Amino acid sequence: MKRRIFSGVLAMVLTATMFAGCKKTPADGNTTPTTVATTTTTTTTTVATTTEKPVNTAYYNRLTGEYDNAAGPQSRPFAIMVANDKYQARPQVGLSKADMFVEAETEGGITRIMAVFSDASRIPEQVAPVRSARTPFVKMAQSLDAMYAHAGGSQAADAMLSDLEKAGKISRLNALGSNGNAFYRDPTLRQQRDLEHSLSARGSGVVERIANRKFRTTSSVAPFVFSKEETVDHGDPCNQITIKMSGSETCSFKYDAESGKYIKYFGKVSENKPHKDTSGSSIEVTNVVVMYDKKYTEDAYHISFTLQSGNGLLCSGGKVRNIQWKRTESGLSFTENGADATFLPGKTYICLLSDGLKSNTVIE
Repeated sequence: MKRRIFSGVLAMVLTATMFAGCKKTPADGNTTPTTVATTTTTTTTTVATTTEKPVNTAYYNRLTGEYDNAAGPQSRPFAIMVANDKYQARPQVGLSKADMFVEAETEGGITRIMAVFSDASRIPEQVAPVRSARTPFVKMAQSLDAMYAHAGGSQAADAMLSDLEKAGKISRLNALGSNGNAFYRDPTLRQQRDLEHSLSARGSGVVERIANRKFRTTSSVAPFVFSKEETVDHGDPCNQITIKMSGSETCSFKYDAESGKYIKYFGKVSENKPHKDTSGSSIEVTNVVVMYDKKYTEDAYHISFTLQSGNGLLCSGGKVRNIQWKRTESGLSFTENGADATFLPGKTYICLLSDGLKSNTVIE
């Protein structure tokens, strides 16, 4: 037994000695000074190349001016009509994920919101409630060259969409039609709300349907000119703005200097009702645009806006500036004293309202 133990120990010692003999050291002659110099030079060159920060335009987001769009700089936006009436539509689902927002009165003082995503791939797996089309939003979607999702529409909006679609000027998905997996009735929302406020858009289904319909997915329309500066160097202070959207709907935005964003509220800020979706995320944007326009009665129930040109306000970086806006079928633009109005990179919220309500806008 002792002989076996001794033999085992001896084997272990011999094995360890062999491994130690195989271990390379600086003195083993395998690394010469010439090789070291070559390796050092190569490594230095590689590090210098990889630490450079190239301008990657492949990921530019034309709606926000940020480099966060994996679909590329020429991606075509996708707009979804979302309900906003206070008793059934709120809180919305997935709304805070949009890159841009357009809110306007539709009928009876009620407003709706068009949530715009810079690419369909950015749509979350649920956006709700999806509601019917109205002509102001159809016009805005066309100007943004955005694909447009809706659930039916007013008579005038349906007629407008039909004409534009036949002329190849808009691509749309009607949630009340046959659109595969793109839209569905959420069972939980059906229990909590009226039927019309349970219709949801599914991001992956929308992308699939776009491919099936062979919609054009590239665009070059850029509605905003973004500043390269991080601050706004002119304008009057605007820490808070209250906007009367209609006779019964008011919204407001409060500036947060730390984040550089405006937080949206229902009613006045003093009422402390931040606009949040079901995830608890607030609607927060870098730029707030107020577009004053001529409002008119479209039929017995619905109102619309001429949407040709007008005056407005741009709140950005804690300051407000007077601007002019212009909309055509092929674009939307904003100017300030004859030059392009510059926006800070980030999301933008557009409030479209009657010029008769201009005196009700309060800036603090």
